[in-house]
Amino acid sequence: MAQCTIDSTRSPFDSYALIAVTNEGVEAWLTGKRNVQAQLSSVAGFPAVTYWLSGANGRNAADCSTSVDVAGGQQLMVESYNTGDRIYTLEQLCQRAERAAGMAVETLKTLR
Repeated sequence: MAQCTIDSTRSPFDSYALIAVTNEGVEAWLTGKRNVQAQLSSVAGFPAVTYWLSGANGRNAADCSTSVDVAGGQQLMVESYNTGDRIYTLEQLCQRAERAAGMAVETLKTLR
């Protein structure tokens, strides 16, 4: 699984991870077999799922992820983390993950 993590060395900073998952599509997050709460979404016109650890809410969330269905059985996973000086709510983390996923997909479209 290829992963690209983006961190800044200066405070305040934000943390994201982009992961190319080539062995399963986004439907894996919707099966109920994982310890996450998930909701369907859409990113740059592609089906997507936004999910977070079950039980996380408000200000106790460590991260939120958005996985974009980029091809059959493949997904681009984008994680937004609570690190550094700023603490984001779960809703803010999910918005940040979806926004970063949108930027990544738009960049991928230019590489075709």
